[in-house]
Amino acid sequence: MLWTNSSPGLVGFDVVQQDGPLSMLGGGTSDCVAVSMAKGQVQAVVFSKIGGWSIDDPYAAFYQDYYQDPQLRLPAGTWRISSKSGFSVGGTDCGAGEPADLRATVEIVVEP
Repeated sequence: MLWTNSSPGLVGFDVVQQDGPLSMLGGGTSDCVAVSMAKGQVQAVVFSKIGGWSIDDPYAAFYQDYYQDPQLRLPAGTWRISSKSGFSVGGTDCGAGEPADLRATVEIVVEP
């Protein structure tokens, strides 16, 4: 049994501009759900956006547009995109098992 935050699910995403100020770090809820997986089981994960920003942020308009658009559209620049998963394995409740934090990262360049 795996225990994980219920939103956005088992996998979340971070998108960080390496040559600029933009940073879209995936958020999540603090509630916890059990997820069953069997050895060798493949699970498809669709890219999703969840996050927030301050209305006082000078880039608030960008963040609002970014999160409202279901597609990943980035301005020109160098970007680090990470998928991440934090969960605990085993145990009878959230956090009671062995903790695991996984991350896979790719760097891309978006041409103007």
